[in-house]
Amino acid sequence: QPESVFFSVVAQGEVNYRWQQSINGGNSYSNLNNSSIFQGVATSELTLTSTNSFLNGRLFRCKISADGCEDFSQSALLTVLPPLIVQEFTFSKGWNTLATYVDPADSDLTELFSPIMDRLIIVVSGDQIFYPGLGINTIGAFDPTLGYILKLSDNASFTIIGEENNTIQISLQEGWNYLPVISECNTDIDALFEGNLNKVIVLKELDGVGVFWPNLGVATLQSLESGKTYLIKVSEIINVVFPDCD
Repeated sequence: QPESVFFSVVAQGEVNYRWQQSINGGNSYSNLNNSSIFQGVATSELTLTSTNSFLNGRLFRCKISADGCEDFSQSALLTVLPPLIVQEFTFSKGWNTLATYVDPADSDLTELFSPIMDRLIIVVSGDQIFYPGLGINTIGAFDPTLGYILKLSDNASFTIIGEENNTIQISLQEGWNYLPVISECNTDIDALFEGNLNKVIVLKELDGVGVFWPNLGVATLQSLESGKTYLIKVSEIINVVFPDCD
């Protein structure tokens, strides 16, 4: 939820206060009036009751006047950060897959997986690995546009917290690829590959038995689950765009 924010000034004697804002980087300022968002515009403390994203980048200052004289406080820049998103995962003992629509606050693999490090054996992304027990990390930092598979020694709950990743397109190269579902919702295979379905040779679960194999008429897999990564083989380069969630 948007949070409140407070700006305050200190002045001596009997003075009048008037808070102002600039929406053009300080080129001009206008007086504020009390509203559902701005409170205390004629006091020493200005309250913004809700810091929505449309307020990001605005400057605020206070005009202080007394006995026909006036001065201005220093300007304060309001920075509104995007809301944090939480994506939760439940992993089973053995092999699991991981994909996310969240750009984690900390992309360091050791920090990211620290809550389950006591059960994490290995993380694989393509031909790169993160093997904490042997101190090996050829993956580097976590990239939310890539797919991952990981092996655990026991069941575990896992959470990724960060900002929403706005990437909605995945580029698949000819041959085998990981296909991460970087969408908040499950995605229908026909909708995802609309216009390119004839280029899909086979699409299958990495941690299950579901298969989509159009040339053989096999479709035990019809929907791709949010938070999972799949294995796909295509006949040529395909750019797939994940549709908006309803």
